Amino acid sequence: MSSLKELFEKKICTSCIDEPVLKSQVRTTGMKACCSYCGKTRQHISAVDLAEVIDAAFKEHYVRVDDDDDGFGLLSQFGFSSDEGIPVVDAISDAAGISVPIALEIQSILQARHQSRSAYEMRERTDYDAESQYQRMRPSDAGMREDWDAFELELKHRARFFNRRGADLLASVFGHIDRLPVRKKQKLVVTAGPGCRVERLFRARVFQSESSLLEALKNPEQQLGSPPPKIAATGRMNARGISVFYGADSCEGAIAEVRPPVGSKVAVGAFDIIHHVTLLDLTALPFVQHGRDSIFDPGTKKRMERIVFLQSLGERMTKPVMPDDQDIEYLVTQAIADFLSNENTPRLDGIIFESVQTPNSRNVVLFNHSSAAENPVRPEGTEVVSFRFSHHGDGPESSILVFENVPTHPPEPRAGWHNWTTKTPVDPTLRLDRETITVHNIKGVTYFADTTAVLIQRRIKDEDEF
Repeated sequence: MSSLKELFEKKICTSCIDEPVLKSQVRTTGMKACCSYCGKTRQHISAVDLAEVIDAAFKEHYVRVDDDDDGFGLLSQFGFSSDEGIPVVDAISDAAGISVPIALEIQSILQARHQSRSAYEMRERTDYDAESQYQRMRPSDAGMREDWDAFELELKHRARFFNRRGADLLASVFGHIDRLPVRKKQKLVVTAGPGCRVERLFRARVFQSESSLLEALKNPEQQLGSPPPKIAATGRMNARGISVFYGADSCEGAIAEVRPPVGSKVAVGAFDIIHHVTLLDLTALPFVQHGRDSIFDPGTKKRMERIVFLQSLGERMTKPVMPDDQDIEYLVTQAIADFLSNENTPRLDGIIFESVQTPNSRNVVLFNHSSAAENPVRPEGTEVVSFRFSHHGDGPESSILVFENVPTHPPEPRAGWHNWTTKTPVDPTLRLDRETITVHNIKGVTYFADTTAVLIQRRIKDEDEF
């Protein structure tokens, strides 16, 4: 083993470094010199400088696990164990992509720098001691969670409409989200529409009287599609007055989402997505890959923090919210939807998310600019009537019939569909398949619940108690 003075003068060239990012940094910044280990003349880094780079990276990405010297066992509480630790020389060799002999000399430099007189006299093990062991830290989103909690607090109680801090945070979370790698052939940003996995969506509406149901079925595209702004109620992904389209991947899921009371009637129709739209699939967030990004890349820690945070965000965005809390609790998801619809890169047309009401069911929200449904223009003078009639034989005991009585010589209809707000022609995204319309009479409701026991106990009060 060389002396410390000799180690301080040694040089390591790019041929002796296999870690890609570290090699690139040395190649970019290093001067040419003869390598102390392979004898080749290439760009190099001094052993002292390499030790500093490795020390800085280890502080960010590794934890020493051979001695929980805080006295409280905190390392074990966070899941770190000396049984899973890697000897310091091996850890340095693996992380930097250098040979064990070089790693051994880097460890000697670091040990000398971290040694103290008191530790030497007490024979305490210090960082980079030859017997010390290290473990790669698990990615944590603590910093981003703290920022997100502050964003929620500010949005709910301080700055609702002009929130630059919130916009910057949303950009850091969702910007270029389509580039993140995902396991199991999943995708975070998917295309829906003709020929895709998601081609049609079911939408339901509750009616509490026969007359209102029959009236609505005269114009099912408008009555089952996204509502006009004047009556658009607050939703998980939209503020009051902003019209969006909420759909489910099944008829049963659509009925569950509207939570109909017993005795009511629910009309359900299937809407085909007639041109391609781009959706963020929140159900794929758990499959985002952590990867093994280089510890020598300054952006690695932030990227891994973002991935861990994203994996928990889907649950945050779809958690059940009680009706009394919706006005406040929906503010965050509404802000996310507005940002994804108008400001994000890539700009998105909607979101896929797990149903809160129905296990293993998925919902889709199409944002305002992609929520228009095709509204067939009837000839002027068309009369529409709807009624229920009873019959016998095979099939249901009653049906609803809708008649469109068209004039013999109708005037030429005006083509196109119009935006509710601007009255300007828009390109519709959805087309109602009229043959799929069904009416469901709600006769009962099922639910899933966890049971909590209640224990009531009695004891004799001590006379000395106040």
